[in-house]
Amino acid sequence: MLKEIATWIATRCGFTMGTTLEFGHRKPTSADRCLLVAFNGGGATYFDLPARMDLMVQVLARSTSYMEAYNDSMTIFNSIHGKAVLQMTALVSGKNYEAQDIEAMNAPQYIGPDEKGRHEFSCNYIFRMKSK
Repeated sequence: MLKEIATWIATRCGFTMGTTLEFGHRKPTSADRCLLVAFNGGGATYFDLPARMDLMVQVLARSTSYMEAYNDSMTIFNSIHGKAVLQMTALVSGKNYEAQDIEAMNAPQYIGPDEKGRHEFSCNYIFRMKSK
């Protein structure tokens, strides 16, 4: 389901998986201006609702321009925060999932420059998912 979420974000927000948006980790050859969809610990599973789980998703926006990184981060935020009852296309897992709701844990935050001086913004989301 993780790759499905990253692909869904890329498609919904107008980014391209593998070029302007990376999944899981950035490669050394990743562009200066790119987004990273990563998965963090946390979230919940439910013993009495085995089809339900919450996933913590972090989106990092990076660019040599502060405003580009901010705008990319806000593009994602405005496209997915507060959305509900969305179908995820099955890619890897073979299962169909529904995002019951997607909530940003905070607005995008500036986390400073990386080791090469590129500006980065971070935003964490909770995807409340249900398998179909």
